[in-house]
Amino acid sequence: MSIYQRVIAACTGLVLLAIVSMTYLSYQKGSDLVSDSVRERLNAIATHQQGKIAEVIRAWQDRVALIASRTQLRISLQRYGISAQQSDQDRMAAILADAQQSVRAVRSIQVSTLDGRVVASAGEPIQTIARMIEFSSRDNSPGLINLASDHTGHLFATLSQAMVIDGDVVGKVQVTLSADELLRTTADTTGLGQTGETLLTARNRQGEAYLLTPLRHRPEFYLQPLRELSSPFAASLDGRSNATLEATSDYRDTVTMVALRPLPTLDWQLAVKMDHAEILAPVSDFRTTVAMAAISLLIAAMLLGVLIARAIAGPVTRLAEESRRILGGEYDLRTTENPRAGREILDLSRAINELTDMLIHTNASLERRVAARTQELEQLNETLERRILEQVEARQLIDPHRGQADQS
Repeated sequence: MSIYQRVIAACTGLVLLAIVSMTYLSYQKGSDLVSDSVRERLNAIATHQQGKIAEVIRAWQDRVALIASRTQLRISLQRYGISAQQSDQDRMAAILADAQQSVRAVRSIQVSTLDGRVVASAGEPIQTIARMIEFSSRDNSPGLINLASDHTGHLFATLSQAMVIDGDVVGKVQVTLSADELLRTTADTTGLGQTGETLLTARNRQGEAYLLTPLRHRPEFYLQPLRELSSPFAASLDGRSNATLEATSDYRDTVTMVALRPLPTLDWQLAVKMDHAEILAPVSDFRTTVAMAAISLLIAAMLLGVLIARAIAGPVTRLAEESRRILGGEYDLRTTENPRAGREILDLSRAINELTDMLIHTNASLERRVAARTQELEQLNETLERRILEQVEARQLIDPHRGQADQS
């Protein structure tokens, strides 16, 4: 791999490593912060809804207690239980009619004797009951008897309270109230986004868990047994606990965060939940933004790597090419010493030029030495040739015949 490629790979790799590390740490920290924030919000909403529903129930009980506390109604009922006079019955009917008109959200009222016989009533009973859940009788008074809905989807609550005179129970009053206020309370999704909802559950007289109010994503499902929903989710709603479930699948098999609150006076359970996907949506958006930024930074890193690689590899490549030309015999060639190329490249250019000068000087010195040695050898050869000729001539003077023979 060339320096050019290595520099680009190094720049890209470093930026990619930094982005991945930063994204991972930011995502984890962001997820924790968002989850903590939503957890606090869910618990706050659950506590708020718990208080609102408790207020709704207390308002029902107060209305029933107000009707049952009417003195003339109790006296008339006591007298009727003794003498069964029609006048007492008519008086009770008039009092109930007035109460039904004056007390808010009252649908119908019935007064019965100790043996359960209805002796006076007012208002209109529910014509057609589509669904109903009956509750076990409790010691508290007024007590909730049932929740029912008609064919139009309106919800009604029926409560009863004993009517007492001087400590003696003379009968009881049974009041049916509009429970739409309860529906509005649980249908309030303020602060719960697009997926959050409030669920209200209770056990019927037989001890089976029921969902009391409609689901946000299945509005037709209410006053129905929880067993018809997914069993793990039904079990989590039937815990009667004050807790937060971090990750549990709901009736849509969607992972949710659930805050639970009990309503001890009625043995009801309140659940406020949101989808995990919506909870982590801001973090997911952040991750998408980081991914887009990462792509931009990677492109910038590659461009930066190209520029750095060109700044480094370009001068090195040029110096290598000029060095090859010098080695090829272009001894007059010198590398360009550019101060703007960087100190290292400038030092390298000067070193190559100095090396070239040294090489030329060495070659010139060597050539001079070779020429001098060649001249010495030529002079030595000439001397040897003269000596040989002189010896031959001397021999000829001494012995001409031998010299001729030697020459032949």
